[in-house]
Amino acid sequence: NLSAGEYLQARLTVPNNSSINYALAIYDSELNVMKASHYIPYLNGGKALEESVGYLSASDELIYIGVLSFVGGSETEAYTLDFSLTSNYSILGDTGEPNENVQEAAVVTLGNSGANVSGILNTAIDNDWYSFTVIDSPKYDKIRLGITSTSASNGCMLEIYRNLTDDYYTMVLCGSGAAEGELDLPVGTYYIRVVSKNTFSDFNPGDLPVYNLSVVPVSRVDEMEITVYEGPKGVTGFWYPEGWSYRLFDAESNWIDITGWAYYTDSMGNKFAAENIKLNGTVVNTSWESLNRPDLSTTYGTAVTRSNGFFTMRVYLNRSKGLRFYRGDYYDYMRVEIDSKYDPEDSTAGFFYLIDSYITH
Repeated sequence: NLSAGEYLQARLTVPNNSSINYALAIYDSELNVMKASHYIPYLNGGKALEESVGYLSASDELIYIGVLSFVGGSETEAYTLDFSLTSNYSILGDTGEPNENVQEAAVVTLGNSGANVSGILNTAIDNDWYSFTVIDSPKYDKIRLGITSTSASNGCMLEIYRNLTDDYYTMVLCGSGAAEGELDLPVGTYYIRVVSKNTFSDFNPGDLPVYNLSVVPVSRVDEMEITVYEGPKGVTGFWYPEGWSYRLFDAESNWIDITGWAYYTDSMGNKFAAENIKLNGTVVNTSWESLNRPDLSTTYGTAVTRSNGFFTMRVYLNRSKGLRFYRGDYYDYMRVEIDSKYDPEDSTAGFFYLIDSYITH
């Protein structure tokens, strides 16, 4: 018996046997099917995907939960039916429900800049499904997926699946986990399931995980280059024995902005902006490095390429040492290395000078 406004979630854990095909359904009081979940069994790492349904009651009513077999059965391999009732669903602010199974997946439109969606896992058996499409474009060379949660006690994770048939959602697990990573996904439509890491026994209903899911297409990168250095006490370049480059005067609080461009090239040699590339940068003061002081020699920065392929990375610097000397100037040679966070082979390098003392030439 459901009261108006109650949200029912049911999850059927099926036997890990591809020859047993069960389904889960919700019926009204006259045994008409209102909601159903059915996947052709496919073992993902030896585990079959659970069937899940959700139903939000508009009035007081009697309903039935049914477990039925499409193919096969077993006297030894059990299924497990879990269900949960959320009576305060309306005040949770989770407007995405029901999306308990892949047939109800919310479409995430990526475009070039990607998308961010938020949701709530209101029980230990909650499933939130989303779909996105990878198109045939160098701008979709990889897909970066990430998930974060506000909950300290309830964990969440994402799983990625693909539909292998036209008639049924036979799902293949492509990846799972928390935090962030990039995947090389062929052209097609993919499905994300966001689920709790907790069970009923350790799920904390007083700390519901509000999550943020990000799905971002990442362009192919053929080349990267540094174009500009700029700092608070910098001047135009000068020729020292190591070559011509930008000069930055030493200061108590100092930083360098490194601007560059990442791009890919088509078959005709045309260059196109590489968008959404996450970059890591390292600036090494070779004077401190030669003195075996990594605590003073190396500082770091991060950046993401914009729609035009350009990035600006700010790196904070330690004080100069000034071990090198040329024509009255004491200076440090600052080695710069920038690479893609998820593909370090995509990289570029450069240098600038940190001036310890300076005599006008």
